[in-house]
Amino acid sequence: MANKENKSIYWTRKFQEAGWSDFRELEVGSVFETSVSNHVQMADRIGDIIFWYKSDSDKGIYFITQVISAPYPGDNNTGHWMDLKILKTIIDNPVKPEQHKILNKLMEKINKMGQGGSTYNLTFEDEPEKIYDLIKGNEEIELKQDGIANIKSNDLKDIENIKEEYLQEWDLFNPFVDTDLAKSEVRHLNFITNLLNPNGSHMQSDKFLKQFVEDLYSNDIFKDNKYLKTFCDNPNIKVQTEKSIPNGRIDMWLENDEFIVAIEGKTETEDHDGQLMKYDEFLQKQNKPYLLFYLTKYGDEPKYERPKNSYLMGFDDFIVTFIENILDLENLPEKINFIVSEYRDALNIYLHKLDINWKYKLNIVNEIIKDKNSYIKYEHITRNFYRDMDKYKNSVVEDIANSFELAKAKIERNFFGELLKNISADLEKDGFNLYSKFDEDGLDLAIDLHSISQARIKRLSIYNENENLRDITSFKIYFKNDIDDNEYLSLGIQNDYFGFYIFLHHMKDDEEVNFFEKEDVIIEPNIFYSNNISEFLDKEYMSKYVKECKTKILSELKQIEI
Repeated sequence: MANKENKSIYWTRKFQEAGWSDFRELEVGSVFETSVSNHVQMADRIGDIIFWYKSDSDKGIYFITQVISAPYPGDNNTGHWMDLKILKTIIDNPVKPEQHKILNKLMEKINKMGQGGSTYNLTFEDEPEKIYDLIKGNEEIELKQDGIANIKSNDLKDIENIKEEYLQEWDLFNPFVDTDLAKSEVRHLNFITNLLNPNGSHMQSDKFLKQFVEDLYSNDIFKDNKYLKTFCDNPNIKVQTEKSIPNGRIDMWLENDEFIVAIEGKTETEDHDGQLMKYDEFLQKQNKPYLLFYLTKYGDEPKYERPKNSYLMGFDDFIVTFIENILDLENLPEKINFIVSEYRDALNIYLHKLDINWKYKLNIVNEIIKDKNSYIKYEHITRNFYRDMDKYKNSVVEDIANSFELAKAKIERNFFGELLKNISADLEKDGFNLYSKFDEDGLDLAIDLHSISQARIKRLSIYNENENLRDITSFKIYFKNDIDDNEYLSLGIQNDYFGFYIFLHHMKDDEEVNFFEKEDVIIEPNIFYSNNISEFLDKEYMSKYVKECKTKILSELKQIEI
């Protein structure tokens, strides 16, 4: 089967000397894993044939292997592995290129490619079928897809039961997610504006508008704004979307006889040059005091200039809090409660880049890391998924495979959790109290696991040229020591590409007075690699490293002089 580039199903791959001794022990039928540098290219290559060669003094082709899995995540230079099966071994009598014109021509071509030829996909011009016949000789080789072993139905029971519970509760369905409402600025802001409109289809009068204005007024910046305080007391309130102004439209417009609140919202786009300045000019001509907000996902600054008297607003803090406050209102009709809850969930999924089924995945993760035997069982199931993705598509096997990296992230986070239990009391004696959120379940846990899993991917050496390597590969927790109202110490405990370490910020009047950082890592990074991380499911192993980490952190803190 050839692709658009006239490539065949045949490959050559060069042995790495470091792994040669392990290769010598493999026999026909043996299954082994190997790193993949071109995992995107190999994504649909199950059944392809790879010829393994050496190019040193013992040059020649030594093995024929077959690809039996799609690439799957792992800790190596590229971040992916795949499984191969030995079809033929010719260790004692390798096929020498110089003895065969067609093979010699291929190897000369590969050698000219330098490092780029270490893995090469033969084209039809290379006559791959003839090369295959030459290497396999007169031996008949059976080509077939091969799994590790069949997945036992009993091994899936627990996950199937978990999924059934979520299906019964409709927890794997959300119309706001399915319609991408959060990404659509117009439809998204229309939904919020309809909630705020006393004449909206919700038929709840100004209940939601009052909550919105109250949330604004509760901000210290606006606590002296008399217009906000009495906004809903005015009988002439107008709420609309897409307020037309000369050469533009303001997304959300709240107005009464005395005051205006104007909001320009962005989700997937940016502001235009002069857009906010133009809106401000229009507002100045309305002969009323006003507030102008720039609403984005995370309360970011606009790309272009904004008026000095404008304010930033974030979906992630203000809008989410407003929605949570709506859900806390008394006597909220059941249907409205359901719809607003679904919107809140969709908004959190969008803001934190979560899957719609994040709750379901958390339960799968808990089942995977229940103990080491459970981890090994589900690791085996995950490997089987990558061996026959079509067979297991849309099944609980795929759900397990899609949750497995999150399970590794949960183990890493559990290490932080055990450390907190052991070190918090000692840090409190020195005035440090936990400042970071660290919930054991729910949305904050899901956000952390997503963050850690992304950081784990970026710890792979293919990313290590990035100048912000420490930042993009980290997961951290903070402790805070308040010296006085305007001065504090912030202690960070972090795991990243370089390992586990601590740092300390000395802040005064919102400015950094000093920064202390210990270059020596407290724990080497390799203990959190995929091939080691399941060891932390053993309580004694976890306890050993937690105690070591605690001792080193407290020792390092004593050496820092403020």
